[in-house]
Amino acid sequence: MAKLALTPGCPAGIGPEIFPAALKLARLPKDITLFWCASPALFLKYDKTATRQGQTILTMSGYTIECTAKDEDDRALLVKPGTVDTNALAAQKQALDDAITLATQEKIQGIVTGPIRKAALADVNGIRFDGQTEYLHHFLAVDKEPPTMCFAGADFLLGLATIHVPLKDVAAKITSALLESHIRRLNSHLKGQANITVLGLNPHAGENGLIGDEEVRVVIPCIKKLNQEGFRITGPVAADGFFGHMQNTPQAVLAMYHDQGLAPYKLLCKGIAVNMTLGLTIARTSPAHGTADDLAGTGKADPASLVKALEVCAQCV
Repeated sequence: MAKLALTPGCPAGIGPEIFPAALKLARLPKDITLFWCASPALFLKYDKTATRQGQTILTMSGYTIECTAKDEDDRALLVKPGTVDTNALAAQKQALDDAITLATQEKIQGIVTGPIRKAALADVNGIRFDGQTEYLHHFLAVDKEPPTMCFAGADFLLGLATIHVPLKDVAAKITSALLESHIRRLNSHLKGQANITVLGLNPHAGENGLIGDEEVRVVIPCIKKLNQEGFRITGPVAADGFFGHMQNTPQAVLAMYHDQGLAPYKLLCKGIAVNMTLGLTIARTSPAHGTADDLAGTGKADPASLVKALEVCAQCV
């Protein structure tokens, strides 16, 4: 039986309103157990078909949903759509904390997270977290390696060597150990012996050291080492050539930084991509979009990416 936690994301964004719609559209196991990391009232605010079965239990479209907060304790209810305040920021963190608690208590096998605002995690007891991926990994990591952010939705899985890193700092972050960790994770997720393409960091993949030496110094030695172990890795490949003239589609691609991979990938997915985190004790997925404040509260937000995130998380567990 799949057991999933659902975090609504920023209550000022579209997350809380697209979850009820996505649950009605998603193809999930009928015996699935769902935990809504917020109050019943926040769910009912956007879905009038759900019914209460006690103070913190809801039923909707055949699902039983256990809520982690009571109405009177939920600061998300104090937030107006499109208006960000301290209540909105606190509610986002609290929902994640509730999901983490469920995970550490082994009550769930996966988390589907709604889009949040980075400011909600920018200072947590003096620690800065750049996003949900980093925050969840801090508490639920399987090892000391950094998390692997990857995306599903196109014909191949996309992994990112660096995540929320300023472009000026990316090159210094690329090490053989980092690349090896991400490649091993992608290969393991794909059940081993996967065809993986690694993109170059620099234009034209460095032109043999003429345009940056990271490929020669870091990327190529890492690929050679892993291929000698039996991996099937191609690269480093120039990013523009790969996405512009893709042939023999691999099972996974490792991009060096956020926009190098995600900009073309979202085009290939027609916007319906799923964010996944590898390296956690449980499965984690999220829609590959932001809070969309301009759509919040309008009822016009498209739940398609969240539908896919729910289905992928259920399949993973």
